[in-house]
Amino acid sequence: MVGQILLNLVDNACKYGQDLEHPEIHLETERRGHQLILRVRDHGPGIEVRDRRRLFQPFHRSAEHAVGGQPGVGLGLAVSRRLARAMGADLRLADGPGTCFQLVLQSSST
Repeated sequence: MVGQILLNLVDNACKYGQDLEHPEIHLETERRGHQLILRVRDHGPGIEVRDRRRLFQPFHRSAEHAVGGQPGVGLGLAVSRRLARAMGADLRLADGPGTCFQLVLQSSST
């Protein structure tokens, strides 16, 4: 499930996070106590404040992206969040330049 979530996030970053000056996509990890945080960050225009509230709802795409001709129907983030929550994790939008999604996994204490 983690692989599918990361694939969806990287695919979205490739489609919507394009920036000619910084075409990179960053995959970052951080361990915080019993959490493992995986981040996918791009240098694109980010997500408009008006679109953030419905971001993880099925079939939601911003008007700009729907008109822009990018493929997709708006299910990737909704499915990714459901997968995350099904395994006791969470998928969140983080603040910052560009767009950054965080997959927060709970690790077992061994």
